[in-house]
Amino acid sequence: MLSGGLGRHRPRGPHAMASSEDYRHLAAECLRIAHENQTERNRTLLLRMAHLWGKLAERAGSAQNDELDLGFADAAAPDTRGTQGS
Repeated sequence: MLSGGLGRHRPRGPHAMASSEDYRHLAAECLRIAHENQTERNRTLLLRMAHLWGKLAERAGSAQNDELDLGFADAAAPDTRGTQGS
C-alpha cells in the first residue's frame, strides 16, 4: 500500500492538480514497493505506475511554472485603475 499519498494535500476544484512534489513522492513509493515485490507482474505494474506518476509530476511542474509566470507578469504590470483623467 502507498503510504502518504495525496490525502494530506487534497487538491480542490474541478481542474485542480496535486503538486509535482506529491506526484514525485508517489512515483518514489511505487519504485520502493516494486523493488520489494516478489512477483514479476506486480513489479511491472508498479514500475509502470511510477513512470506515470513521474509524467504527472512533470506536467504539474510545468503547470505550476506557467502559473508563476502569469503571476509575475500580472505583478509587473502597473495598476492604472483610478488614475485615468487625473
